[in-house]
Amino acid sequence: MSDSMTNMKILRKCGGELENSIKYRCVEPCLTEDYINAMEDIITSTRIGKTWVRVSMESKMVSKPSGEDKSTE
Repeated sequence: MSDSMTNMKILRKCGGELENSIKYRCVEPCLTEDYINAMEDIITSTRIGKTWVRVSMESKMVSKPSGEDKSTE
């Protein structure tokens, strides 16, 4: 599989703001390593692509901030 096909598959998995941010930083042709590095930079320096989960130690329940149902681990 070529680098461009691999990059497109990675971008499709990201979706939304993260996908657009990666496309903006990496101009074609770009190596897969460059896409991964850009993704790491974006995620660590911004809130894009981050989801957080609050875990209650007493109940072992996972609370998701997006309003989804609670599920056990």
